[in-house]
Amino acid sequence: MLSVNLGTTNTTGLTVSTPATKAAAATTTADTTASGTAPAGVKVELSSAGVAKSAASSSTSSTDQIKVLEKRIADIKKQVAQEQAQLQKIQASKNLTAEQKLAQVSALQSTISQSNASLTTASAQLAKLLLDSGSSSTTAS
Repeated sequence: MLSVNLGTTNTTGLTVSTPATKAAAATTTADTTASGTAPAGVKVELSSAGVAKSAASSSTSSTDQIKVLEKRIADIKKQVAQEQAQLQKIQASKNLTAEQKLAQVSALQSTISQSNASLTTASAQLAKLLLDSGSSSTTAS
């Protein structure tokens, strides 16, 4: 078991206990059960300063995540456009046999399908992130 306690015990406000130190402390703290053993699980306590820091870093990281997803979506859209242009080239090619065209078109359609699935996933992630961050940004306005 790992116990993390954010408080004013050091410069970072972070105290980490291992199972051995937790077991030793269990005999002297109120965290003991009726049998005198430490309860199982992870216990995290945040001071008001810790909660404020967490909220600030959370909004910063979600802003960064939004930027990363927007760039990823733009890259995927560009990739799909290139793949579609290549598909049109293959279909218009007069140097390929019907079998060659069919094989290349099938392979490229599969690639386009995978790219579209990636685009859908990234768009859904962005929408969720915007909805989650929207509730905090509307209260800040």
